[in-house]
Amino acid sequence: MIKSKLATKDEEIELLNTEVNAVHQTIHQLQQRVTELEKQYGESSDHHILAGGATSPSGCLLLGDKNLGSVLGTDLHHNSSVRTIPGADMDLLRRWVNEKLHKSPSVCVIYSGTSDITAEHSSTTILDNLGSLISDLKEKNNNMNVYVCQIVQQDIEDKIEDFNNNLTRWGDTNSIQIIDTVPTFKLGTGELDDLCFDKVINSYSTLNRLGTVKLLNAINKQCPTFTLGPNWQELRRNVNTYTAQLIEQQNAGHGSHRPAQRPHSTARCFASSP
Repeated sequence: MIKSKLATKDEEIELLNTEVNAVHQTIHQLQQRVTELEKQYGESSDHHILAGGATSPSGCLLLGDKNLGSVLGTDLHHNSSVRTIPGADMDLLRRWVNEKLHKSPSVCVIYSGTSDITAEHSSTTILDNLGSLISDLKEKNNNMNVYVCQIVQQDIEDKIEDFNNNLTRWGDTNSIQIIDTVPTFKLGTGELDDLCFDKVINSYSTLNRLGTVKLLNAINKQCPTFTLGPNWQELRRNVNTYTAQLIEQQNAGHGSHRPAQRPHSTARCFASSP
């Protein structure tokens, strides 16, 4: 009798898992289709995405590493732009600012640090280089408002959490505005939503299209001057609906190297990490 009941339960669980996997596959296919359509109809707006030595407009600049690679021109307002440099650490972003940024934005949002952490740089070194980067940006425009995002990463979550804590304290000490992005990526269980990341062979995971949309949403909420494109409201509604569905499904299924460089002599002085 007990064996029969257990067998029935196993069949029900297997059927439920099959249904959940089918839903995930459908969602993934829809995400791919949305991305294809955005690229197809957003080509006329691709000038918002900076390439090579292109200059940024005088509005808002989103600056960072390959985690920003899925940002589309249609995501941003006409006065906003993004510059993404795959594999960039703080020092490489500094060099790009000094050599390639010819027009100074009034607002800059920085999302970077993963490469520094995976290269085993200490939080103190990373934050010193971040301070130098901000100083270089301020030299372009002393009135520039600079925001720095906390970073999210699956593979080395403990190291990321430690860095984010140091970043928050450093921001408080130096009056730098820190954008708290982490809650945006967490499920009701407190775990990071793994559907927000793409795993690259022999590399660390990066934000995919869903992760990018969630990141932009978090930035927009905490940085009002970072403006988004006209299709943003629809994208945000779709993500919120999808996230709620994902949490419900999971509850049902489970029950219930470059050497670090110090600031140059003309850089603004930033306090070290506590």
